[in-house]
Amino acid sequence: MSSEGPVGNGGRRAGNSGHPAGNSGRRAGNSGGGPPVDGTPRPGLRMVAQDRRMWMILGMVAVLVVCCCATAAGALVALSTGLVTAG
Repeated sequence: MSSEGPVGNGGRRAGNSGHPAGNSGRRAGNSGGGPPVDGTPRPGLRMVAQDRRMWMILGMVAVLVVCCCATAAGALVALSTGLVTAG
């Protein structure tokens, strides 16, 4: 039997993210610069891309960037309109 879950679950068993609970796969003293001390492999790009938390964070960052750019563009349009009407 395979230890992997169904494909709809990203190939993982329910509730098992591949890391020990509480320490995110690192032991105290491991700064994250090298391979993990306890032998668990680092998650690959495909596994990270399947993580919904990462997509939520990226989505929120994208919304903030769009809002800031729209605000800056609106301020520039208002300033240029004021300069044109004043001249």
